[in-house]
Amino acid sequence: MMMRKSKISISIFGSIMIILLFLGCANPRDKARSIFLPVKIRQRAITVDSQDFPDRITLFFCAENFAPNSAELCEIVQDSVNFIQFSATKIIPDSLKILVFLQDCSGSMKSHIAKLNNTIKNIADNLRDIKIALVRVGKEPIVALEPVDASSVSSLNFDELEYPSPKGTKLNTGIATALEIIGTTKGAIVILTDGSVGRSNKILQQVKIAQSRGIQLTVIQVSGVENDILKSVSAITGGFFSAENNSSLEEILTGGWNISYTPAITDTNGAIHNVVLRWGAQKRTTSYRAPGSPPTEIEVVDNNSSIPTELIEGVNVPFMEPGNANILPLTKAILDSIIEMIDQMDIASEFKLAVAGYTCDLGSEEFNNDLSFRRAKSAANYIRQNYSRNIKFDINSYGESDPLLPNTCEENRRANRRVEIRLIIDSDGNQITKTVF
Repeated sequence: MMMRKSKISISIFGSIMIILLFLGCANPRDKARSIFLPVKIRQRAITVDSQDFPDRITLFFCAENFAPNSAELCEIVQDSVNFIQFSATKIIPDSLKILVFLQDCSGSMKSHIAKLNNTIKNIADNLRDIKIALVRVGKEPIVALEPVDASSVSSLNFDELEYPSPKGTKLNTGIATALEIIGTTKGAIVILTDGSVGRSNKILQQVKIAQSRGIQLTVIQVSGVENDILKSVSAITGGFFSAENNSSLEEILTGGWNISYTPAITDTNGAIHNVVLRWGAQKRTTSYRAPGSPPTEIEVVDNNSSIPTELIEGVNVPFMEPGNANILPLTKAILDSIIEMIDQMDIASEFKLAVAGYTCDLGSEEFNNDLSFRRAKSAANYIRQNYSRNIKFDINSYGESDPLLPNTCEENRRANRRVEIRLIIDSDGNQITKTVF
């Protein structure tokens, strides 16, 4: 029988916490009540493909400054926390010689074609050391643009390039045509589509050929419901992305990555797997559910040994006032909750807290680096003074790096003035650090 363990939990998956202190109606002798309200911070997009569980999980995300050699990948399943080996592949590798765009020109794509033409030009401007080719796919594939230097693409009139008949989407023959263009050169294929494609078995045949030749194939779906066939296809040799707009499409192709790994826990019990990918001052979070169903009879027991997921992912502690590193009431309330969560844990291994300070974009780089350190130090000192046992700290300052929100208004800047606190368990505990790149 599965047991669900009760624990103190603050739902902050990628969010900051706001506390409302109700003092006006309270008796002066009463302790003020606090209510925690999660305010969602819009996460940078990360897509998870779990259909090959338990053999493989694939993550797709964008980050121009992603550093795989210093990154760590963590999965949290119930009370188990595991750091996992992974492989990372850049969508447009630095060593690439030719990039072939496979543009869906079927009738359903009519409203997207003009914008995609401009986007391809913008992307070529950022990839000047490679060749660019364009294959347009409709009833039949057409090589609209033979390989040319990326630097010359911006001067071309894409409307004058040949278009196929829009009646159909022969994606399989389109991939075959792209493979012919690439030949033995180090190349990659990017498919731009709305997801209305032909028979999956024929497409899969061409994808396997691309895989055997080491050619990356990335699918970018620009509209419609995400196509599971295309996700399966791209997971073999590249990645799958949904582009909300042209700017996100450019971000994908200049900073897109996919990560593959085998989960440490492979039980088919319907459990939620929370995923945290972290490097330097940045992180991405997502989750997926394992196949299967949890037991219908769940016994709820009081057990404080569980580690709150929030402490593994990282708790954002607000320092909302500009230039401030003092512990104000809002910050104090969040830190008190963190102390209470730590106090409720019962783990045999030693642990420490990683405390990272951040600022908004106001002020010089030197000032913000110092301010973020003082914020992290203040938070660590408060926990040290108010926690009953000795605790180790890993203190870092990141200045204005990795804002939660764009620094475009005061409300966003208030969210970015923060300290992030997360739990690190020594390797002799229930975590095993194994990172392979």
